[in-house]
Amino acid sequence: MVTVGIDPHKHVHVAVAVNAQGRRLGKPLTVKNDAFMITVLLTWVRSIAGDNPVTWAIEDGRGFARRLADGLLLAGQEVVWVPARLTAAHRKLHATTGTKSDPVDAAAAAHAALATPGLDRHRIDERVRELRVLVDYRADLIKRRTMMINQLKAQLHVWLDHTPGDLARPKGLDAVTALLDAASLGAHVRQALTEMSMEIAELNRRVRQLDDAIRELVTPLAPTLLEITGISHISAAILIAEIGDITRFSSSAKLARYTGCAPIPVYGLPLVVWRHRLWECQRSCG
Repeated sequence: MVTVGIDPHKHVHVAVAVNAQGRRLGKPLTVKNDAFMITVLLTWVRSIAGDNPVTWAIEDGRGFARRLADGLLLAGQEVVWVPARLTAAHRKLHATTGTKSDPVDAAAAAHAALATPGLDRHRIDERVRELRVLVDYRADLIKRRTMMINQLKAQLHVWLDHTPGDLARPKGLDAVTALLDAASLGAHVRQALTEMSMEIAELNRRVRQLDDAIRELVTPLAPTLLEITGISHISAAILIAEIGDITRFSSSAKLARYTGCAPIPVYGLPLVVWRHRLWECQRSCG
């Protein structure tokens, strides 16, 4: 039995293999986070493990290792998620010098997987994967729209001494368009401001289309979750995209550990109660 611990990053992943007794096998591997990483990792681990079964223990990096975990699972590998706090505990336990490095973190993830057989196993839900794409794309569009709105507002202050309303809504953009038509501006300035408003209008349209698509996906996926006061279709989509398969958490406490929630009162309702409701709702949704 070979366990491979992985410390994931944005551009590279660091892997360390250990045997059933926790002793390192071979040398650590640093692999680029690109289209060839799965092939490189499998070739490397076969040279170390041979025909022995392999478990990949990935430190939960909030999205950095998503593609890595999916690729390994599709290649027929067993993948488990190691909470960052558990990795930190085993790093302190096993590191001889107490120093922190990527290979040390990867080895700590492997040791944590050996010591904790009940870790959450990675699963792929096609509906959740599709939802992640839409949620991530929407977040990117929102950032671009916010940047463009801020630029247009700054220029309107400079040229027209005007504070526009909410430009994410058609009413606010229509008011700006009417203002630009009536204002006395140079041709180039008018063109620049008009193009800014047109770009914002296009981004608004694309965001609304994504909102409709997300609502269509989320409504049958999490009807009970949507019954919680304050949880919109977008909020539910973000929760599902980040948490994934809720059934991999056997209790609300494990979900809280994954999300980093603390049982502190929030607006009169303890967060520990809220997270338990969230866990129960998502489990009842299947």
